[in-house]
Amino acid sequence: MAAPAGLVRNTLGAGACDVLISVPRGYDPVLSTKPYYRSAYVLAQLSGNGPRITSLDDPALKRIKIGTYQGSPPYDALAERGLSANLVTYPLFFDPRVPDPSRRPVKLLQDVLTGEVDVAIAWGPMAGYFVKTSAANAKLSLSPLADDRIVPMTFEFSMGVRKGNQALKGALEQALDRRQADLTKILGDYGVPLLPLKPAAEGWGPDKAPAQSGGHKHHEKQ
Repeated sequence: MAAPAGLVRNTLGAGACDVLISVPRGYDPVLSTKPYYRSAYVLAQLSGNGPRITSLDDPALKRIKIGTYQGSPPYDALAERGLSANLVTYPLFFDPRVPDPSRRPVKLLQDVLTGEVDVAIAWGPMAGYFVKTSAANAKLSLSPLADDRIVPMTFEFSMGVRKGNQALKGALEQALDRRQADLTKILGDYGVPLLPLKPAAEGWGPDKAPAQSGGHKHHEKQ
């Protein structure tokens, strides 16, 4: 997901911490380690509710209501396919201090459970944790989406340190090598959909993300 405004300025920049976890690969405001996991947007639908949809090119999407975030890569990809009329959109950003439940990122998943929308396309780590939290939520099946011909649907994540701190970057990468199995287990325990890491030349760094990727180019408002 896109980085909150002031993330680096208020953390690494303010001396509040030395490391940020789960920063997008190639995130420019920080010095990034090599990536340690890759995840994806997922298509969520009720288990047993008709044929399982696993692709944005499935013809079934033309006949149903699709929930997704305004300005997200799935939004752009679905609009490009002429499915704008089928979309029910949800806010991409939210303020945790606002109590309105309709503004929460999980609202589109809750709406699949209640039938307000037929399917939802949500960020995989959030959706995976949502499904893990209760038996009712586990009625949802999640299908990770492959990278689209228009915009990426999968992203790799690193740890970030202050620019120039090569020593800490190197120490972290050694720790990642030693503890990768433990990290993978923790991510799985929280329901994060995990995909194989890409070869370095194929990653979606800032220089490789398609220009059409809209609101999900990973940048920080200063």
